[in-house]
Amino acid sequence: MLSRGVPMLLGSDECGRSQRGNNNAYCQDNEISWYDWRLLDRNRELLRFVRELIAFRKAHPVLSKERFYTPEKAAGSQIVLVLHSCAGLVRNGEMRRFQ
Repeated sequence: MLSRGVPMLLGSDECGRSQRGNNNAYCQDNEISWYDWRLLDRNRELLRFVRELIAFRKAHPVLSKERFYTPEKAAGSQIVLVLHSCAGLVRNGEMRRFQ
């Protein structure tokens, strides 16, 4: 939340829902993927802290980007832009295929 870019929060991270460490629980139809709304009350301090972090980000636009970097903007600058795909990766507009 305090680094530049898009923060990555999964639903209910802000109240301590962990899915017991399972980061790929989309196909779990059990308590691992269900929302436990009691966590809101149990972890109200964590929720308050995350709300304050969100307010801080909104108050400091330097933490956000208006536009995504593009290979054209990265070329000839200090920016290193790497995009990953199944075929390989693109670094500052140059495709590098996986061997």
